Amino acid sequence: MGKNDESGRDPGCGIVNAGLEHITVREALGIGGLRMGRVVAGHSGLENVVKNVSVIEVPEAEKWFKGNEIWLTTFFNIRDDVDKQIKMLESMAANRSAALVICYAQTYMKELPKSFLERADQLALPVILLPEEIAYIEVIFPILEELISRETKNLHYTIEVHEKLSNIVFAGNDISKVSRELSGILNRPVRIVNARFQLVSEYAQDHEGRQLLKREKDIGILLEQESRRLLFDCRVLEVEESFGQVTLWPIAFGRQFYGVLLVMESAGLTTLENIAIGQAITAFATILMNRAAVEGAEARKKEDFLMEMLMGQFKTNEALLAAARKFGWDLRLKKMVMVARLLFAPGFSSFTWEEVGRQVRRIVARDHGENVFFETEKGLVIFLHGEDEREAVAARARVLGENLRKIFKDFDGRGRFIAGFGSYSEQAMDLGESYHKALKTTEVLEKLKYDGLPVGIDNVLMFYFLDKLVRDKELQRYVVGQIRLLKDHDQEKGTDLYDSFVLLMTDENYREIAEKLHIHRNTIRYRRDKIKRIFKADPFVEPFKTNYKLILSLYQMNFESD
Repeated sequence: MGKNDESGRDPGCGIVNAGLEHITVREALGIGGLRMGRVVAGHSGLENVVKNVSVIEVPEAEKWFKGNEIWLTTFFNIRDDVDKQIKMLESMAANRSAALVICYAQTYMKELPKSFLERADQLALPVILLPEEIAYIEVIFPILEELISRETKNLHYTIEVHEKLSNIVFAGNDISKVSRELSGILNRPVRIVNARFQLVSEYAQDHEGRQLLKREKDIGILLEQESRRLLFDCRVLEVEESFGQVTLWPIAFGRQFYGVLLVMESAGLTTLENIAIGQAITAFATILMNRAAVEGAEARKKEDFLMEMLMGQFKTNEALLAAARKFGWDLRLKKMVMVARLLFAPGFSSFTWEEVGRQVRRIVARDHGENVFFETEKGLVIFLHGEDEREAVAARARVLGENLRKIFKDFDGRGRFIAGFGSYSEQAMDLGESYHKALKTTEVLEKLKYDGLPVGIDNVLMFYFLDKLVRDKELQRYVVGQIRLLKDHDQEKGTDLYDSFVLLMTDENYREIAEKLHIHRNTIRYRRDKIKRIFKADPFVEPFKTNYKLILSLYQMNFESD
């Protein structure tokens, strides 16, 4: 649907990079001595971009080809070698040269070979023949002068726009004034959305433009479709829509994504307009970065509130409710707390959260419009609203967690989703305990490497108490010591007794265990006997089985990474 635009724009993260000014080969044919030139091949490349002009008279000149040059040559060194002429032509095209100008052809070459001209046509590389009386300098100097003149004009314009937009930023970070200024410069409607693709500002100069910006549904679908490329590739996208061409610029500093600038009816943007957009994006990024810093401070205050709630520092319901109201939260009738964590697979972009977060908000609001939720370093914290009884609230928590899990898995099938919900709260003062238990549930699930549907504290309460129990130093030595017996043997003998033990404690199907370990079933029997001899007890039958299951659970929860 969309296509990346690469015309003079930074391939990193969306900021327009005007760079050295350029002209096209077609325009160059109207400048200086090149006006006397005649295009004899490669006519389809006349829109090639020209940023420089130089002379080439040596064979195997590839190392000097930087791209976008008009090359002047007599072909003196290879005038009798058509193969080398074609090879140089191909090398120029491969390095994005703009055109080749043949000088003094009547003096050094009888005629241009047909095969050479045909290859130039195939490569869309214009070949221009100059009259004998035109000297190199009559071509080089006028083109460079034109390029420098345009670049100087652009530089002055860049400074002018930069000062104008900087003054707006310094005067109070008013993003609406920046969008209005940019819309005026471009004479096009513009819209700015934040990293969650929520509207921040928009402006149009006329009624038609305002009507275009009202196409909320179409614009929303466009952002939805292009969101992953904007977030992950962080590139400028030009998209042709039923309502015209739209260009989307990621607003970013480095690889930190803050939002998107949409320019409507963007076909035919000039170099100066692209410069204005680049300066505007810098202004937008500055404003949105400052807002993000403020939001970060607000998030820390919310985490402090949670910690105070956990520590029981609110002595009455009224005190807790009053503190919550400072954040715009009404915690009356909040009955349960859920914590959800998204554990991305290695290498998966953190930008994903911005895209996931938009859908999370919809899902949480769909459960109940009065739910309160926010993000912390511990994960998503959700206060479930309602007048339902305990089981009904828990059932809602399971459905909500299931929907959240589906969203996440759609984005990162290799990552893990963990969601836990705490105890039922009769009053606001009980929410601290509910949050504490939800948090502990997710910690237990993470230690168990769980990746499944949401879990309530009642379903893992034994692990919760075991986790508290393992803080006993003597118990720690016992648990680690028993597992170390197997791990030391594995290290010394090069075996896999520990992995075999883990599977044997959870599965009695020898065939499946053998397949997982890539060994014969008889080897499983041998390892089982070896484990019994090392433990001096049979951990696979009672009364020892329960003991060793607890040992394994405690080890996996607390010492697995050791």
